[in-house]
Amino acid sequence: MRKTKIINISIPPRIEKMLSDMQKKTDMTRSELIRDMIKFYTQFKKDSKNKFKVIDLSDRDLDKILKMYYELLGCHVKKVIVIGLGIIENKGKVLIGQRKIHDKYVQDLSWVFPGGRMETIDFIKEIKREIKEETNLSIKVCEIVHARLIPDSPEKSVRIVALYFHLKPKSYLLKPGGDLKKLKWVRSTSVCRYFTTSTADEVMNFLGKIS
Repeated sequence: MRKTKIINISIPPRIEKMLSDMQKKTDMTRSELIRDMIKFYTQFKKDSKNKFKVIDLSDRDLDKILKMYYELLGCHVKKVIVIGLGIIENKGKVLIGQRKIHDKYVQDLSWVFPGGRMETIDFIKEIKREIKEETNLSIKVCEIVHARLIPDSPEKSVRIVALYFHLKPKSYLLKPGGDLKKLKWVRSTSVCRYFTTSTADEVMNFLGKIS
């Protein structure tokens, strides 16, 4: 019996367009195309003399492919930044905030879910602290909705992991703070009208359920 591992990844828009164009030219399915790309790129590796040599891939396990993927990036990431983002929901609406300044790592970031960098692994404590700082709200943490690597993270000097939390407000006196200069309650299905960067499908599906 054939066993297949399914991996959920977020693809940047420009890569998505390239894959679509290649599918049209090659008349291949998305899975066939990606399998061929992995097969091509993981068959070669530079040796100690900086020359390429063929690698035996008889053991095509996920761990091996991931290790080789990092080698193909050609750089070592200095650190990982984990950010917590709060989907604060109240009666079908969610709270979003407008940033004061440009983000150092994510270009064109304007309206966002409130949140910030997680300084410890106590994520519940950290997201409560960040939400209080940026909105003045006390919140109840319901669940983690989704976690993902920011799509263009491999191109940066750091890797950015985003954790999306479903939150409920325990207070309602709003006051923007931290990196935010303005706060706004919007219909959960209207978030994309304000966001200028991509949002994970899992997050959009969740927003549709609470509308």
